[in-house]
Amino acid sequence: MLWQKKSLNGLCVSHLNIFHLINKTHEVSTLLDKPNKLTHIIVLSETRLLNDVDDNLLFIQNYSSPFRRDMGGHPKHRGLAFYVHDS
Repeated sequence: MLWQKKSLNGLCVSHLNIFHLINKTHEVSTLLDKPNKLTHIIVLSETRLLNDVDDNLLFIQNYSSPFRRDMGGHPKHRGLAFYVHDS
């Protein structure tokens, strides 16, 4: 996983090339669980999710349900998702 974090005027945005989100939601949650280093928006690439994966399986505490663009039937599209902090 490749983790990049940028902060602009107090807004912190992060990107992570996750390569299969479904089995790494707990790892992402652990990365984000830093009270003094809040990430407002996290963008995940290469989620490799299919349309039938329920958002409840992708739950991360204190973050919105993920906004997703799944692989669908497009073999070259690997999937994107982003979460927004509740604050």
